[in-house]
Amino acid sequence: IIMAEYDFEKEGKVDQVMGAFMFMRRSDLVKFSISMDERFFVYYEDLDFSKRLNDLGGISYYTPSISIVHKVNGTTDQIKDKRLFYNVRSRLQYCKKHFGYMAYLLIAFFSLFIEPFTRIFYLIIARKFTEVKEVFKGYKMIYRYFSSSSG
Repeated sequence: IIMAEYDFEKEGKVDQVMGAFMFMRRSDLVKFSISMDERFFVYYEDLDFSKRLNDLGGISYYTPSISIVHKVNGTTDQIKDKRLFYNVRSRLQYCKKHFGYMAYLLIAFFSLFIEPFTRIFYLIIARKFTEVKEVFKGYKMIYRYFSSSSG
């Protein structure tokens, strides 16, 4: 289901919940012997956790009776270059961990060589010229990271 089409008034099982508002019983953590993967500094850690929980037979459950306000990018709004770096790095770590090698290579190719141009193109069209610099800085960090490590 695409999030825009999801009925947020409906309670039930979901593939994942946002890590900013995730609760779990300690007994389930012990039962499934699961924890957050510390390799994900930020971004994709909740998706990874939910996937592994699901693979072990656990479920994620959504209820509209509880709510929270989550300011998207509240922590990283002032450091857009680092946010981009962490997001792309975590995406590739997730793909490397859960997808086959060829799928990882394909996603890495698009993330590292196609996506920068589409981001810049969008920012130019949207007349957000000051953010173009942040994209360059973010991808500079990404390229440095991947050239100095095995990703």
